[in-house]
Amino acid sequence: MFDEAVATSVPSAGRVARGPEKLPAVQRSLGSMLYSRIAVDPEREAFRSPRAGGGWESWSWARSGQRIEELAAGFLALGLRPEERVAIASTTRLEWIFADLAVMCAGGATTTVYPSTHADDIAFILSDSGSRFVVAEDRAQLEKLLQERPNVPSVEKVILVDPSAVDLSARAIPPLCGRQTRQSGPTTLQH
Repeated sequence: MFDEAVATSVPSAGRVARGPEKLPAVQRSLGSMLYSRIAVDPEREAFRSPRAGGGWESWSWARSGQRIEELAAGFLALGLRPEERVAIASTTRLEWIFADLAVMCAGGATTTVYPSTHADDIAFILSDSGSRFVVAEDRAQLEKLLQERPNVPSVEKVILVDPSAVDLSARAIPPLCGRQTRQSGPTTLQH
């Protein structure tokens, strides 16, 4: 019975093809796949994320696409060039997904840093990848970067996802970062 269900629901599963099967259009990149998906049904829910006070917030494909485009434009404005690396040091969360897709849409490549990675290992990952920018989830990730600042000369800017527990005064942020350039949402700290 299971084999019969698979045979009728999956193209060519267990049967001889009787001609070419209709395949989805070949996409040139993951970015073009994303934009194609947005175009198909922009108001359909794409993601849900937890709200600070409890419950869930729904993100449509259109709203998600707009946020991804804003972030991609931000990376380009910071100077991201094709195939350059952007490290993301964060737990799995919606902002991680958006940052990853934005890097890709801006022509860059993501370097993943697990949030549990020790500071000296982060320094190796960042210097080995040549990451110019780091998306850091919170204070804990920023502190690891600051601890290893002499060992990550390629890092020019840090984008904080959650700056709420970080003192952004000029005295609190040594040479890795200098000033806050955005008041709400992710905060960019620059050298």
